[in-house]
Amino acid sequence: MQWLRSQSFDLYGRYSHVWLIRTQSLPAAPLRILDVGDPFGTIASIFPDDHTFSLDIYSDNPPTDGVHQHLIGSGFELPFVDASFDLVCTHDVLEHIPAARRTEFIAELLRVSAGPVVLVAPFADERLVRVEHLVNSYFVAKLGHTLSALDEHSQCGLPDPVQIVAWLEGTGTPFARFGDGWLYHWVALYYLKAHMLSRGAEGQLHALDRACNELLLDVDHTQPHYRTTLVLRPPASVPELPSWTPPPPPEQLHAEVDELTELAMSLSEALVPTEDPAARDRNVAAWIAARAASSSPAQQLLASSLTVVLDKLREISARDVLSIESPSADPATCPRIAVVMVSFNGIDHLVPCLESLRAQDYPAELTEVIVVDNGSTDGSLELLEREYPWVRVLPQGHNTGFAVAVTVGVAAATAECVAFINNDMRADPGWLRALVAAYDPDHGVVCVAGQIRSWDGERVDFVDGVMNFYGMGSQVGYGKPLDAVDVRDGQPLLFACGGSMLVSRHIYLTSGGFDPAFFAYFEDVDFGWRLWLLGYEVRFAEDAITYHRMHGTSSRFALHQRMVLYERNALRSIMKNYGDDTLSQVLAPALLLLMTRAVERGELAKQRDAYEPGGDVEATEVVPRVTLSHLHAVNDLVHDLDALVPERARIQRARKREDSEIVELFGTPFAPVLHDPDYEDVQRKLIDGFGLAEMFQRHRASRVLCVSANEIGEEMSGSSIRTFEIAKALSSTTHVAAAAPGETDYLVDDLAVLRYSDEATLVSLAANSEVVLIQGHQLREFPRLANLSSVLVIDLYEPFLFENLELHGESAAADLALRQDVSVLNELLDAGDYFICASERQRDYWLGMLSARGKIDSATYAADPTLRQLIDVVPFGLPSHKPRHPHNVLKGVHPAVGEDDLVVLWGGGVWDWFDPLSVVEAFNLVLDRVPNAKLYFLGLHVPSVDAPSMKMADAALLRAKELGLYDTSIIFGDWAPYEIREAFLRESDIAVSSAKDLAETRLAFRSQILDYLWAGLPVVTTTGDVLADLVERHALGLVVPPGDVNRLAAAMVDLLSDAGRRAEVSARAVAVADGLRWANCVAPLRKVVLEPWRWRLARGARERRRLVTQDLQIMLDDRDAELDRVRANNDELRANNDELVFLRQHAAELEAIVAHKDRPYALARKAPGARSLAALLRRVRRYLSA
Repeated sequence: MQWLRSQSFDLYGRYSHVWLIRTQSLPAAPLRILDVGDPFGTIASIFPDDHTFSLDIYSDNPPTDGVHQHLIGSGFELPFVDASFDLVCTHDVLEHIPAARRTEFIAELLRVSAGPVVLVAPFADERLVRVEHLVNSYFVAKLGHTLSALDEHSQCGLPDPVQIVAWLEGTGTPFARFGDGWLYHWVALYYLKAHMLSRGAEGQLHALDRACNELLLDVDHTQPHYRTTLVLRPPASVPELPSWTPPPPPEQLHAEVDELTELAMSLSEALVPTEDPAARDRNVAAWIAARAASSSPAQQLLASSLTVVLDKLREISARDVLSIESPSADPATCPRIAVVMVSFNGIDHLVPCLESLRAQDYPAELTEVIVVDNGSTDGSLELLEREYPWVRVLPQGHNTGFAVAVTVGVAAATAECVAFINNDMRADPGWLRALVAAYDPDHGVVCVAGQIRSWDGERVDFVDGVMNFYGMGSQVGYGKPLDAVDVRDGQPLLFACGGSMLVSRHIYLTSGGFDPAFFAYFEDVDFGWRLWLLGYEVRFAEDAITYHRMHGTSSRFALHQRMVLYERNALRSIMKNYGDDTLSQVLAPALLLLMTRAVERGELAKQRDAYEPGGDVEATEVVPRVTLSHLHAVNDLVHDLDALVPERARIQRARKREDSEIVELFGTPFAPVLHDPDYEDVQRKLIDGFGLAEMFQRHRASRVLCVSANEIGEEMSGSSIRTFEIAKALSSTTHVAAAAPGETDYLVDDLAVLRYSDEATLVSLAANSEVVLIQGHQLREFPRLANLSSVLVIDLYEPFLFENLELHGESAAADLALRQDVSVLNELLDAGDYFICASERQRDYWLGMLSARGKIDSATYAADPTLRQLIDVVPFGLPSHKPRHPHNVLKGVHPAVGEDDLVVLWGGGVWDWFDPLSVVEAFNLVLDRVPNAKLYFLGLHVPSVDAPSMKMADAALLRAKELGLYDTSIIFGDWAPYEIREAFLRESDIAVSSAKDLAETRLAFRSQILDYLWAGLPVVTTTGDVLADLVERHALGLVVPPGDVNRLAAAMVDLLSDAGRRAEVSARAVAVADGLRWANCVAPLRKVVLEPWRWRLARGARERRRLVTQDLQIMLDDRDAELDRVRANNDELRANNDELVFLRQHAAELEAIVAHKDRPYALARKAPGARSLAALLRRVRRYLSA
């Protein structure tokens, strides 16, 4: 649901009911779910833990990882046997099907479902038909085009509810009927969206959707509804959904149609081009006031809703709201530009693209638009002639391919620069101006790449281009939310995307331009690589924004046709552009990997036994075309060698830069094009076998693995949250996955979580990653992680040594546990290449530890006197979104908490180094002054089977009972799911944190205080840790001494009694929280991901400390088992006391041997019987004396 609420309000409206039915009415175990009629694979993001399938007549970048499968097919002939799925759904599809075949389609859905079928669609209703017509007309008036989906509604006619219900009753199919999506909202919001698009304020669209999905859920249940949900074969218990009601009598129906029409027409008059609705400018404000003053309850409710939404828009940061208000370009200093667009049967796309070019704020007298038509037969030429006489059209009569057509357009132009744009894009008004601003031919920047976003502006298409060593280009962050991707203006790129770029016309033509042999795909990668070879540069312009339908044209090619182009063009590119020495080393691995991809994609290994002596003697075998496409790709190049060899010679003669100067721009030379374990294993062997690692050592990490010791999902401990959020933040830079214990991979918020159940599985995952992040005891549990070539990053954010001292108390067992912790820490410090911690105070502590372990030497210091390349600060951070509060979870919901009560929140678990007892005692005093106050503990114990029970948590609960406050004024809640905790934060009035005066406190980083600031909660906390200092420094609440019950109570009373003061503190807290986003916090780690080779070189220059051997590890594990026995049985403790004393006496001697001797352990491996410390030491001494 978190993902769904981040999408457009219309998408949320389509899928919210199926989400409720799946999560509230069906079993929790993974289900098989089919979504018919969606090319995007939306269902995979909504139900990442289920086995999801989507089917449509085409695909548009559906997920390719996890367990989701997308199929291309017909809804009338689903390629599944009967009862294949637990749940089948279809959303806004029925209205696009001819009326005569709708029941046939429904019958097919019922056939393949063993459970419910959820059918969501707008059904015929005079009110709905009218508002769809109004919205379509407004889009034409504002943007010059209709909404194509609404066009199909009118072509096919909206489904007749009477006919559908009669068919269901006639076939005996049980069903339940619901409605949703208030029609008044629907028309007003679509008018606002069209207005925003017409103003070039695409960035506001996502903010509008977020505001609607967060704030208008309850109001959106109001009738009349835009959509109807039919649940066929409903489960026994259906969630409480908005009830469906039949249309009103004709007189009332006509009155509502007239009211909706007047509302839409008056809103269109209020939305004048110069006004920003989010700013509540004069006309919009007057329109809302008129609705509020109306006698119509519907218009009054709409005015209230829009007021809330537009107020929310004003809170959106400048990063979320994009403005195009900037100075117009000066014609005296601007180059002439020819915009070249290639079109093939693109009539559906031409109007928005050309209208956006017409709206450019670049001087019109310096701009020419050229459309090269590749033989369109869909009326494109007639449209261009009729509607766009100012466009220069170059008809080719046939499909020459993209590369040839672009060159035709460039050759026909006379301008200094040419800009390329795809026909399925639209350009921001400042697109050309921003491209020109980055164009600097005097300093070699002859090509500029623009930023490409998805059509709705919410996701990334192109902000950075990278390539692997066998020529496959890719787009960093493709498909990810805009605010989750690292965008760096002015950065050098290997290539610019051919769909949005500017280049010197002269350089384009004299360098060979797009290779005509490519037809389509990777021609821009090849061209950018060539520009760098010739001594030029390619740069990125962040503000040169276009919006792309994402494969609106290219998806018409079949997979095997695209695959020929991908494979042939990548191979052709490396054969042309690598120098002789590099090509001789790379070509064989590239060809071997190409053949491996052919086998993998066609699943040919299943038939391999037929080729062994004694196997199947049948002479033929059915082979998929996608496999043969690889062979055709190579064969095409073989037959083109007469042209390819001279072309290579020409490029190499003109070379100005060596390969070593360019490969760093590849970014991800070892990124596998297939994410298949077998393929990745083959690629790794070829890289090692052909010595490619050294050649491409200076590149960004193509794969990063962040390892969690605990579950990642709804209920997470602090360590899991940290791993999860770091992985998400780094995924804007490269491919990142998290690893967590378990059996089945899954997705959480678009992040792949890979499961491991043993050391071999985890080591295999880590071996395929260039950077691996671990924490805590993971190296002790999986010591082989230390032997990998990956850059090993150790997260030292948790001072567990001091936590365990407090946890265990004073005892012989505690001393033994302490030695165990020191041993674990020493292993981490010896093995790590790079270290992170949560605060500067922690960093000082760890620098001392690293120094003691010999990790700081002259080479390390000379490379970086600050030592931040050895250890740096990555604090806990905050999500990029604001805390969400879709519905109440506490006030008016919990029987002990009234709607007007004041809630004091303790967020997170209660550990033994915390001091909840003082808070409980203080709150007892608070109630004398603020009787309607409630203290809520958001979970006492961490949801982990490995987490020990906390005595302090039990003591706090017991004390609340003794005071008679348990479950009345002091409430101990369950551990809240990760996203649900946001609602608890938003419903609270102040928050509290209290810790003992300990060494642990000084080093701690109380991450729950960050959550408090995120939600704007005034904080009452005790002194000692770094976040208490932050609270005091910025006046974010009140800070009191540890254990001072009276001052704790006074601080809570002060804040609870003064709403004005709480508001002032809240505003400061939110402002401070804005600077603590995860995207900012991981900046030091991002450097490692971008330049992992620096840490590999540092490792080579520094002798890596020797880890404990396998025999010593066995011995330490035996000591662990012994420790458990000691705790359980005092008699056994006494019996083993002599050996424990012996361990203390000789620990220093053993550690000295481990730390300083070069050859100590070959002997130990020869003596597997040396299972005690004494025996091992005797053998080591004899070995050394010999």
